[in-house]
Amino acid sequence: MAGTGAWQQVLEGDSIDRFFGHFVLGDAQREKILRDFPSADLSHLPATKDDVFKDLNDIWQRRGFLTPAETQAALIEKYLPGADERLTGFIRDTELSRNKPEAVTGYLSKEHAYLATALGHLYARETGMPMTMVEVDFSNMGGTNDYFRLKLASEKAVLPVDIPQREAELLTDLAVRVLSAGMTADIAALHPDARIVPIRTGGDELRILITGAGTVAEQLALSDALHAHIERRVAAMGLQDHAHLKAPEDPRRAGFGAALAVQDMQMITNPGTLIQELDARITEMKMQIGMMRLGLIDRDAVAAEAEGKISVGLLRMPLGLSFDDTIDLEIARAQKNADKAAEMLRDMNPQYNPELPQGIAGFKDYAARAMAQFGQLAVAVSTLPEILNTDKLGGRDRPAGIRPSDSLERRYVARALEHFEAEGIPLSPAALHFLKLSVRGLAPEDPSAQVMMPVGMVRMIDNAAADAQDFRAQMEAAGFDVDAALRAAGLKGVQQVMPHALAVSVHNLAGLNSALGHHNADIVLRHIAHEVIGGSVHAAGVPRQARSSFAMAHHGGGNFSVLLPAGGTDGQGQSWFASQAVIHKARSEIKSRITLLNKTPIAPFLSKNGGYVDQDVYQYLEEKNLNTFGDIRDPKERSYTFGEDIIKGRVNGIHAVVVSAAVCYDPQQPDTGGGAFIGGLRTRADAMMEQYRSAMLHQLHKQGRLEGGYTPARPFYAAFNSYAMGGNAPAAFILGGADGKKIQAGEDMRAEKQGNEKPKGPGGRG
Repeated sequence: MAGTGAWQQVLEGDSIDRFFGHFVLGDAQREKILRDFPSADLSHLPATKDDVFKDLNDIWQRRGFLTPAETQAALIEKYLPGADERLTGFIRDTELSRNKPEAVTGYLSKEHAYLATALGHLYARETGMPMTMVEVDFSNMGGTNDYFRLKLASEKAVLPVDIPQREAELLTDLAVRVLSAGMTADIAALHPDARIVPIRTGGDELRILITGAGTVAEQLALSDALHAHIERRVAAMGLQDHAHLKAPEDPRRAGFGAALAVQDMQMITNPGTLIQELDARITEMKMQIGMMRLGLIDRDAVAAEAEGKISVGLLRMPLGLSFDDTIDLEIARAQKNADKAAEMLRDMNPQYNPELPQGIAGFKDYAARAMAQFGQLAVAVSTLPEILNTDKLGGRDRPAGIRPSDSLERRYVARALEHFEAEGIPLSPAALHFLKLSVRGLAPEDPSAQVMMPVGMVRMIDNAAADAQDFRAQMEAAGFDVDAALRAAGLKGVQQVMPHALAVSVHNLAGLNSALGHHNADIVLRHIAHEVIGGSVHAAGVPRQARSSFAMAHHGGGNFSVLLPAGGTDGQGQSWFASQAVIHKARSEIKSRITLLNKTPIAPFLSKNGGYVDQDVYQYLEEKNLNTFGDIRDPKERSYTFGEDIIKGRVNGIHAVVVSAAVCYDPQQPDTGGGAFIGGLRTRADAMMEQYRSAMLHQLHKQGRLEGGYTPARPFYAAFNSYAMGGNAPAAFILGGADGKKIQAGEDMRAEKQGNEKPKGPGGRG
């Protein structure tokens, strides 16, 4: 399949389109280079995305499937024939440093998720080679944190509150690492010649790409083997039985674990709804696993699986037995196997087998032995060139020619150019183009929201703090318009000028995913990032024409952070400054835009913005009465205490809260830094969102519009809540409810972590 259409219907195809676009040297760029360098040879550089696609196919034929970082390095190497090895080696190391595994799972980080997925699907379609995707979702990580905290408290003879939450989380992380490493080791054992590319796509989600398992039989065998080994390892860690955080009364959901769905990437027919379909399969598998742990089976699910196997020839009916008799026989076998499996898992579980090592020490001992057996997954990774291996690019470490408000990408590029100038390595126009392309990747982008990853924001905040004094000094020596800019910002003098950061929490992204599917929810998420938050910042007075006006990062879910530099100049050279007045305008604008979004019809919005909307989606939206985004249902039933009442219900629609703070710490001082700063700001925003939800439920309850109910609280429980909260909770900044009304939170309250299953949206019904 040749031409642009080859990647238009690929899973996450827009990632491919943007990736190819980075390599293209358009007519305007070529003309500029030839004006400056008339003898430059640009004939071998790609002029269109189709040129890049053709070159990628050539690389695949020679080298097989590669990670995104390896792919970019290979393409750049192809476009720089005969270049100085010091340059190509620098670029190669820069690219492959991005393959550094993330800390918890040992997998590639989320920045690679969408592009790797798109490349995998395109590879399967173009080469005809087998490519399999394994979608994985962990279960009950929050409940496992609580379990370890209680376990630690018991062993240390202290109260759970005396155990730092992070200490418990590190044990859960270790359990995640055991299962993650075990899965890639199992895949390597089953398919020793396959290329395995594992990625952590979210907090509790993984995706593993495999160049193999191309038949239905191999995929079923892979799914069975992975699930069986996961269950054995969970049992050996003693993590089968503790209560589920969201459903403590349901024994089928108890314990820690992971479930998965296997997808042949050559057989993807509906990319827009695929992830939601896989999520639905994983949800069903989690329930089956929970029942198996109890020695129970889902008779309907077993029957459906047996029917499917008969239809594809994987199960033959015994001679003399009818179709129904064969199904009954499979159900009986499944029940026998469930009884046997439950008994076997209990024998492997130290909670039930006193002969096994016990407690936290026993858990750690098993984890260490298991990890030693798994070995290391072979992924091409390099050390970042020393000149770039620093987070300090501000203040006295700011590269020459860089302004205090300049972006992280500009700082890294300037540092790289300093290196090549110092080493006396000349750079051709093509070399300069691709060097910049590579180095800019050190400020990675979150693929779902298409804004910066959190690690980039941490570095940006540190740079902004280090640059603040230099910026103020520049402004004191600047031109006549500074006083006017100060008045416009509501500031009395230059010494009040400083960078500011915002944390924005947006409610009900889980509802968007459940109702609209992965692809469509991402389109809404990007609209919230760029048009709601980014557009509001510009509307508040931060000019679009500024060289580096502001930075934004996505922290997962509906959580964002924004950094406003201390100030700058717009396209006409006029000064502007960040201030609380600017932030107040931005907050009001976000409220208005969220209110407008809640009133926006869903289907036309998705169609206009590149969403996946077919007849099934229209029918689903109609069936569920989902006309506007204000109708998006909260998938979680929430519970709050108000005085003597416990109120339960759902906060439907899209909502947002904003908190802010000036960036005024000294990054040279110990125990300071961008990570701690933005972490504290995000914690405040999350707490404020909980206050908002509780106030929303309270108002809905008083108006008789609550989707839920309430019961009187026990006096001691209400008194304990007041004590635990330390009195009245502070009021929140409340922005744009689904009905456009402002709601103020100030009552005593305490959120209980409860929930239920996500409703299945279009593509998740089969």
